Amino acid sequence: MKRLLTLSLILLFSVDVFADMFADEYCYVSGASDSTLKIQIKDRCDEGDVVYAMLDDSFFDHNFKTYIMNSLAVGFCDFENEIIINSNDMNMFLLCVLNDNEPRKVSP
Repeated sequence: MKRLLTLSLILLFSVDVFADMFADEYCYVSGASDSTLKIQIKDRCDEGDVVYAMLDDSFFDHNFKTYIMNSLAVGFCDFENEIIINSNDMNMFLLCVLNDNEPRKVSP
């Protein structure tokens, strides 16, 4: 019984420690081009942050906006977590966990 109580207390306190360790921050960036979004991600976001990027309404068509958001995901997002790319009538959105605030290098 004493061991069960000790184990229960250890589990109770360890959950709080792990919750603090995984409490990621939220990083919002927005802009009308991929270069603007990349600069903001580099300046504002840290590794492990949840990134909410919004590509503002621009003269790009929907397919090109999708391409921009996919290239941002390839460059910055952690592929072990969910990556969401969505849009409404005017804007396109990317939500993911930031792998690093420097984009991945393209292999030759």
